[in-house]
Amino acid sequence: MNRTISNIISLCVVFCLFNAGSAFSFGLGDLTSNSSTSESVDTDTLIDEQAAMVSTLVAGLKEYTAGQSQVAKALGLKEESEKLEAQSEAFGSGNISTDELDRAWGISKSGQDAIDKAVDEGVDLSDEAKEEFAKALPLYAKGTIASLKLVPDVEKWGKSATSALKGAGLMDAVKMKKSLDTGLYVATELPGYISTAKDSYTTLIAFSKKNNIDVSKAEDLLGEDF
Repeated sequence: MNRTISNIISLCVVFCLFNAGSAFSFGLGDLTSNSSTSESVDTDTLIDEQAAMVSTLVAGLKEYTAGQSQVAKALGLKEESEKLEAQSEAFGSGNISTDELDRAWGISKSGQDAIDKAVDEGVDLSDEAKEEFAKALPLYAKGTIASLKLVPDVEKWGKSATSALKGAGLMDAVKMKKSLDTGLYVATELPGYISTAKDSYTTLIAFSKKNNIDVSKAEDLLGEDF
């Protein structure tokens, strides 16, 4: 995932370099005049919005990975359950780096792959395991809802960030992309994450209904949002 966002950022920087080259043809003054106070105000706003956006995402991921941990436990996937539980507990106030978020998504994906495999194989669950499974589904739902509701804000922020990078002077663009790295990563990776989360949730609901596991609380939570 890091490779993907690195490529996106590199393209932005190349674009900035192109703009910088054009500015030099009109004189150095034209380039430096673009690096005005208004640009830094825009950057400050983007940084604040990025913090709020990432905080909301992390809160959803905390619920989602907690649900994954419980489902893995119910399916007898002890190792995956422990990893997912540790990841859920590791999420703090929302301050998270791009690398930490990438690692967290990796743990979530790996755990979900193991869960999907167990479900596809048709594992038998005890009554106790079914109760554990049922308790986990609302956490899945809450995590998915948080991500779904974040999409419009992420899309809007991504466009603003891209525009700011294109309009910044060369030196400002280099500084700006470092400040906005996590947000740009989220804007790139969130659609794929949501698609995977929805597919996994659908699979779990189908498995639950087949095994007479109560899904009412989860379905009530998602409602029309899903």
